[in-house]
Amino acid sequence: MERTGRHGKCEGHWSEWAASLCLGAAVAALLQKVHVGGPETHPSPVVGELTFSGAGKGGDFLLVWAFAAGTLGAFAAIAFFRFRFADDPETRASFREYLTWALLPAVFWCASQVLGRPFSGPPYFADLSLLHLSAALILLLLGASVACRLGQLAADRYRDWVAVAVGAPVLAALSAICVTTAGARLFLVPEMMSGRGVGALAAAAFLLVYLGSILVLTGRLPERYLGRIFAAAQLGLPLAFFALILPPAAEGLPWERTAPLTAAFLAVPALAALIGYAALVPAWKRKGATLPVMSIAAIAILVLFADGRPTPYGMDNPLDYYHHGEWLIPWQQWAGFGKLPYIDYSPSHGLVDYLSGMVNGLLLDGTLAGFEQSRQLVRGASTLAAAFALGRLAGPVPALLALLLFPVTGRYPIFIAVFCGLVFLTGRNLQSHPVRWLWCYLAAGIALVLLAPGPGAMVVIACAPLALIHLWRGVRQMPGKLAFAAFGVAVLAGGLFLLGPGEIVLAQIRFMLENRPLYGAVHGLDWAHSLARDWPVNGAFWELARNLWLPAMLLLLVTAAMRLLRGCANPVAALREDRLAVFAGVAGLFMLLVIPHTIGRIDAGGPSRAGALSMFALALAGIPLAWSMAASVRTGAIVALVAALGLLAPAFAHRLSVTELLRLPQATRAVLPGESAADGAAIGLPALGRTVVPEALLTRMVPLKSALDGWLKAGETYLDLSNANAQYFYTGRAVPIESGAVLTLPAEGMQSRSVARLGEAPPPVILLGTLPSGAGPFTLPLRAPLLAGWVFEQLRDGIYDVVFVEPFVFAVRPDRLTVPVLSATAQRNILAKLFAPPPLAKLPSVWGASADADWFASRSDVETLEGAAETQTPEPGRHRIFGTQARFDIQPGADADFLLFELACEKGRGAGKGRISVDGGSSLEFDLSSGVHVVPLDVDPMVLYAGRVETLRLDLDLDPHCAGATVSHFEKAARRSAVPVPQ
Repeated sequence: MERTGRHGKCEGHWSEWAASLCLGAAVAALLQKVHVGGPETHPSPVVGELTFSGAGKGGDFLLVWAFAAGTLGAFAAIAFFRFRFADDPETRASFREYLTWALLPAVFWCASQVLGRPFSGPPYFADLSLLHLSAALILLLLGASVACRLGQLAADRYRDWVAVAVGAPVLAALSAICVTTAGARLFLVPEMMSGRGVGALAAAAFLLVYLGSILVLTGRLPERYLGRIFAAAQLGLPLAFFALILPPAAEGLPWERTAPLTAAFLAVPALAALIGYAALVPAWKRKGATLPVMSIAAIAILVLFADGRPTPYGMDNPLDYYHHGEWLIPWQQWAGFGKLPYIDYSPSHGLVDYLSGMVNGLLLDGTLAGFEQSRQLVRGASTLAAAFALGRLAGPVPALLALLLFPVTGRYPIFIAVFCGLVFLTGRNLQSHPVRWLWCYLAAGIALVLLAPGPGAMVVIACAPLALIHLWRGVRQMPGKLAFAAFGVAVLAGGLFLLGPGEIVLAQIRFMLENRPLYGAVHGLDWAHSLARDWPVNGAFWELARNLWLPAMLLLLVTAAMRLLRGCANPVAALREDRLAVFAGVAGLFMLLVIPHTIGRIDAGGPSRAGALSMFALALAGIPLAWSMAASVRTGAIVALVAALGLLAPAFAHRLSVTELLRLPQATRAVLPGESAADGAAIGLPALGRTVVPEALLTRMVPLKSALDGWLKAGETYLDLSNANAQYFYTGRAVPIESGAVLTLPAEGMQSRSVARLGEAPPPVILLGTLPSGAGPFTLPLRAPLLAGWVFEQLRDGIYDVVFVEPFVFAVRPDRLTVPVLSATAQRNILAKLFAPPPLAKLPSVWGASADADWFASRSDVETLEGAAETQTPEPGRHRIFGTQARFDIQPGADADFLLFELACEKGRGAGKGRISVDGGSSLEFDLSSGVHVVPLDVDPMVLYAGRVETLRLDLDLDPHCAGATVSHFEKAARRSAVPVPQ
């Protein structure tokens, strides 16, 4: 905060020191780059590290001396300017604020250097372009400020005019990059425009616009020209929408593009560009400078998406068949096979999973190559929507800053949809009309829940306080309109249910109710797994960094409460007058409500959900709110937010680079190691299209589709139990059950309905899995036991034969087989290997602590035969163990899906290992602790194959601290079975 004493002109400010350091670092970096280096001369033939390596210290000394001299020189120049030209407090305050904004690229760059591996690696100082950008902005600011002084510009106009003079050249350079990039994507730019030609064009546009701005500031040109210069600098920006077209194929590939491009697809960026140019018309006519929303979106699209690189997440990785398939197959199943959402097929994330596929199917060719292109368009459209929401919420500058700093994660459209919903429902004008607000609340709520059920439902609940206020206002002020609106809602709801969409809504609600109670156990990971990880920085520091959403949430709630309480005498007026406070409160409530989802899964290694929510809170919620604060705290708050976002950016592979922007026009899609160019139609995989794919994908999919096409007729499908969702897409087959992966079938209701469908129309082929990779830690019997029961019942009854077509294990109806049938022993061995149960660890004791009667269809005692001399039976069903080992032989018989027993230690909770061995089956190993244990016997594939457990042996190896243990209450239990299967 500036002091106002008589020596105020002579006092420094932190922004001036920081700007001086930035300029000094930029000078040192430039001199270091031109330094020749190499060995140095030595006064005598001495031996040392430098003489052996041939290196020299000249560059090191040059770096330090240049940094020191550059910093001191820059500070002297800034101080001279402040003393000579900024002679009034208002100008000095504006100048120092602009210095802070000019430093933001350097702040982001510095913060992004903190995290090392696995997020970033050497050479760490390879790209200093953001540092140089800050230095250039500082120099532009100084030059424009001097020009204002020479032109005797009034102090009250300095703030607006200097901002235009500094921003316009940057926009002009970006326009040049947009023009050349769009030309390259449309094959309109000549070869000479690649490489240095782009930099030269951008530099020419930059200098030309800056010169025009200086002429206006010095009075050489009329004032009205400044706004037109600012508008003219944006002339190339609308062409950035063509940067959503993926880069062309690299030289040597047989096609010009690795993604299809149609006239229908091109019409979308063309229309966006036309709208962008239409928005520049009023900007040209206005006296002041205007940055339209379309220009903001164009810049963000250029920076975030023009390189065409996928995000580092499974949903963008074709080799992650599970996560990639979650986004790849939903639209294919709906459009190609009539699978209605949540009725026939349940998407993991909501209708948002259908968007990329829908664009691909409607505008492109529906192949994998088209999917990559359509994903670009969906994310670009999300950015455009976010630009409009941010522009209305906070204005153009914070909107652009927030968009550039918010990374593109796998769930980018979901975050943007949530944000736009929050902005829409907290709009100032909407707050004045309670009934209209309630209508919008209903429509937006339904749309958000359909798009993304979990986050969408939390937005609806977060806005519930506003709904209650407006409902109360409607009852008091306009009961007639409210009653009419209620009648309209009833009619609309009835119409939806009669016409069909209502059935989808009900099915989605059922999906949410079935899966929500299981969500934590199914997908949860605790913090301990992450804290134990060896990080290149302090592990606690990393956890604090990626959980910045928590203090951000609290600050949003506190800030909203403090600002709204000022108008507590009239809360309705406060809702209209302080829109950002309302937004902050609702956004804080949303973040509070998603805590179970956020910390339910703490992935050890990546930013996880906590990191993604932190970026959402800091960029999309924090920056608009900070921008609305008083000038005395605004700059500090923005710098802190940018630093925090820069700190987390490497974890999301979010890099901002001027150097990369200049390379965009020459970007191509090359064949990387492990990839190859493939024409899907030529190799029997038409769903592939013509593109570059990993060779491992071809190695897997070509034999899979060939085998299935040999066994299945047109229109028939198979059941895939390998958790590879995407295989349904590549093979062109329908998903016969509610989900394409067993991992997303933990709910008993979904399993029961799936078993009923399979019973009505058993598929001729079942893909059981792959060998030697196996099924992973969550085998079919563990994750979906009801489905596993049906599969093994069919195998036991001889409906299918097990065959091995490397690396796939199939179950095929005998009348469809075209390969030799394995012997019964070989089939059993393959099943035992494929579905071999993992160590159960603490699963039996965890289940024992929460099991109740509703878990089981039946439950009864079983008799045990003691198999060790160190046990005795003081009373029936209760066995005392004097040593540390015991063995029990049990004959459970039929209906024995679980074995239950209770272990009690006289001292401590006890620990040790347990093992159940089934005759002819595997060994189930698990940890012991005091309390009830529920051991799932049917996770053993041989138990499922046999259909019953005749005899088993329970071995207990107790920890010595578990002295005087007793084992009692031996029971068997049967699972609740699936719905009856029609015969």
